[in-house]
Amino acid sequence: MVLQFLLRRRGIPAELRFGARKQAARLEAHAWVACFGVPLNEDQGEHRHFLPFEGVSPRMETLPD
Repeated sequence: MVLQFLLRRRGIPAELRFGARKQAARLEAHAWVACFGVPLNEDQGEHRHFLPFEGVSPRMETLPD
């Protein structure tokens, strides 16, 4: 989240992506930052093992009461 915040603060269109997978009887999740569709800071390609949630737009600001 910090990487996305810093990039967007500089005007770089970064997205926070979430994905999930079922491993044996466990549900596992992973998050990563992508810029122009390219995952950042994912040297070992961990994101490839997770199915990304499509159409989810995470918001960092708080919602009004």
